[in-house]
Parts: sequence; C-alpha cells; structure tokens
Amino acid sequence: MFGWVFVATDLIAHKGLAEAAGFPALILGVGVFQLWLASRARRRGWIG
Repeated sequence: MFGWVFVATDLIAHKGLAEAAGFPALILGVGVFQLWLASRARRRGWIG
C-alpha cells in the first residue's frame, strides 16, 4: 500500500529513508507479531 509513495514520488529524497520508512516498518512489525502470536496460540490450543 505504501509502495507507490516510494516509487512514484521523491519522498525519500525530501525526507530521507529513515523518516519515510518508519510507519511502513511499524506496520510490518505488527504483522510479524500477529503471525507469531497466532502460531503460539495454535500450539497452546487457544484457537483451533
């Protein structure tokens, strides 16, 4: 969803990679955490 911002604009040139990629990195981190939690919940029998 954020890919077009990096490809179609010069946001990175104006803001820098560290500032421009912060929120997409946060979203990726939350997604990885959710996958980890779901697999842990399945192993413990919390979900079927």
